[in-house]
Formats: sequence, C-alpha cells, structure tokens
Amino acid sequence: MVSTTDDLLDLTPGIGQRASTFRFQLVDRVGSILGEIHPDADRNPSIENNTSRGIKRDLRNLYVPPDELTAINPIRDWLRVSMVLENGVELPWGTFLFVDGSTAPSTSGTWFSGSLFDQCFILDQPIETSIGYQTNQSISAAISDLFDGAGIADPFVDSFTTTVGRPVVWPAGTSRLKVMNDLAALAGCYSVFFDNAGQGRVELVPDLATANPDRVYTYGGNVYDGSVLATDNLLHAPNRYIVIDSSATSSPVVGSYNVPASAPHSAANRGFVVTQVITDQGLTSTTSANAAAAAAAAQDTADFSWVSFSSAPDARHDTFDVVSLFGVSFRELRWSCPLIEGGTMAHDLRRIYEDEPLFTVDYFTWDDDVLGIWDLFDWGF
Repeated sequence: MVSTTDDLLDLTPGIGQRASTFRFQLVDRVGSILGEIHPDADRNPSIENNTSRGIKRDLRNLYVPPDELTAINPIRDWLRVSMVLENGVELPWGTFLFVDGSTAPSTSGTWFSGSLFDQCFILDQPIETSIGYQTNQSISAAISDLFDGAGIADPFVDSFTTTVGRPVVWPAGTSRLKVMNDLAALAGCYSVFFDNAGQGRVELVPDLATANPDRVYTYGGNVYDGSVLATDNLLHAPNRYIVIDSSATSSPVVGSYNVPASAPHSAANRGFVVTQVITDQGLTSTTSANAAAAAAAAQDTADFSWVSFSSAPDARHDTFDVVSLFGVSFRELRWSCPLIEGGTMAHDLRRIYEDEPLFTVDYFTWDDDVLGIWDLFDWGF
C-alpha cells in the first residue's frame, strides 16, 4: 500500500522509514526548465523563511560540483527547489535568484558556491521616479500595477475594496517593495511574499483566532522529543497598537487594536496599556486604520508568548501559516530547514489569543511524562 502524502510528512506510525529527496531545477524567469543540478550532499543547502523580513525566503550553502559548473549561469538562471516524496508526489519549496556566487579551484576541480533570495529581491530595488496615488485610488489595483511594473507575472492580490484616503507619495530611491508593503498595510494585508510555488502574493490578514490551522502537530506526531521550548516577553510586549495617519492635518485618522483580554499581557491582566505606535500615510477612515493596526499586531515579532520546536522536513509549510501545536494555535514567524532527508526543520511560533478561554480539554487526562506537558500549561495559557 502506497502511503499518502500526509502520512509521509506527518510520520504516521506504520509507514516505515521515510525516503524523500530534494530536486534543484534551473529555470528561466517564466518557469521553463533549463536543467537540473545536484548540490554537494556533504554540505547540503538550507532554506529559511522569515516573515519579519522584507525578502522572506533565502537559500544558503549551495555547493555545486565541478562537473556541473558550466550548467549554471547565475546572472540568468533561477533555482526551483522541490521536495520529492517516495510516493512520487513533488512539493515545491520556493523559487530563488542568485545574489552572490563564487568559484573555488580544488584538486577535484572548480566548485561553485552561492546564496540565493526569493523573487522579493526583484521588488526590493529603488524606484527611479517618485510614485504617488490620489484619494480613492484602489489599493489592490496599485499593488497589481507595481507587480506588473517589476515584471512579476500572475500575482495573487486578495479581493478588497480599500482605497487610498489621502494623497500619498514615495520619493525616487524608495524600494518598490516598501511602497507595496506600505500599501498592503493600509488595506490590512500581510506584507508581500512569494509562496512555495513562486507566486507573488498579497493577502488580507484573517481573524487569526478563528482561522483553521494550516499545519497540525500532536503528541506522537512529527515533533522531535525534547525540542519544544517556550518563552515570553511579558514585561515589554505591547497590548495596544495605534496607527496614526502621518499625512493628516486638521482631521487626523487614528485606529487601534487591543490584544484579546485572554492574553496574559492584555491591558485587562496588566492593569495598564503598553502601546506600540505606527505611523502611515493615506488611511481612509478609522475603519481602515483599525484594520492596519490589527495587521501590524498579526505580524509583530514581539508578541508575548512564543514557542520553538523541531520536526522532520515538511514542504507543506509556506508563509504566514497558522500552526496548531498540542491543540494551541500559533502564527509561524519563521522556519528553516536543511535540504536533506533526516535533517531538522526548526519552527518559531507566536501565540494567537482568543477572547474566550482557549482550553476545554480536561488536561488531567494527559500523562505528565509526555514532553513535559505540565510545562506546557505554564506558558501563560
């Protein structure tokens, strides 16, 4: 019986030893395959996807052997990475551009080594002339045009009707990516990212407290024993986010977002407000400012409680995922993974809070030897 993709990636008991591989295909900018390379297995490359960065995804430690040196043109070629499971399913894990490369002669020949970024590198270039938008300009149309102006085909821009509330402008020399991320923030969206398939995306921030998890981890599944580590920054974490329109004069536009009262660092629990102030331009109304504040909170790296853990490589993880770990919901801030079967994939999560108590399970039924489960309930839940 052939194991399903989920069985293999979840390390479902009974599937035996997993035997996935990784594929590295050279492609042109429209995705046509130019060839395939086979990086040094003793110095295997790794991917990191960090949502707190402008360029979210990078690939490091790529070493290509001498007999494939002439196959690579780092100026022209892009690199598409996939995880290939033993059932034949191939899962993409990003498309990358070379940002540096070097050659090193040795007794075995000349090796090529390089580092790569995802396509946000194309967007993270200075604009040659100023960019500005007038009141009532569609933000989704503006973002789509900016993708198109950079030569990025077929991006996904979520459906929303938010418009620019006041005239806005960015001077020449500003990164195109910054302009796009500023516009995305106005609409209450995540910052720009490219997904596993290499498609550019701008998505509205959902209600994280009710969002279905993209990945679910339970005890006995794909979590390495002893790898779970929880910490917090109770004394410094903001519990109120205020967004102020920097272009406003006589009628300022201001919005805010308060973390749910169930959060340990909420104003209700602390007894006072800890404020993070964000300035923006072009906000339409208090409603749009509130959405921008909520989006800022959803992407904040300094949320009160975070957890890290390790698992086997899993190419279902993408960007801005919601992860359920032992029944608790988190937003995944960062993951990194060496591209080799048997490697350790590291996850960095930030806690999601609800307005109602989160736990209904009778946790006294848990075995107190299970992954230090009593420590789990000391995370401030």
